[in-house]
Amino acid sequence: MPTEVDMFLPFANRTRRPDIAYLSSEQMLASRDGKPTVCAFVIEVISQNDQINDVEEKKVEYFANGVQVLWIIFPKSKKVEVYHSIKDVTICLNEDKCSAEPVLSDFEISVKALFA
Repeated sequence: MPTEVDMFLPFANRTRRPDIAYLSSEQMLASRDGKPTVCAFVIEVISQNDQINDVEEKKVEYFANGVQVLWIIFPKSKKVEVYHSIKDVTICLNEDKCSAEPVLSDFEISVKALFA
């Protein structure tokens, strides 16, 4: 999974750069040719400088443009919010497993292992 991939979000008419994004092999080829692509699985890592309104705006834009799974990682509180839509969220702590299903059915990790 590459870091800091530019994604053009057509319904938002802007480009976003998630911290980590999953690109299928077809999407990688398309992006090399300069074709815009929206990643199905993206991860945002919250820093001290992130503003909650900006994070909420990103979340709305991602799902309006085809993202299927969004992880928002909070390093300070060692928490991961796993979104499958704006309203479908699972809060993961400690031994809870964070999954990238249905985009990547075999990709999951516990919060504890993520921060180890």
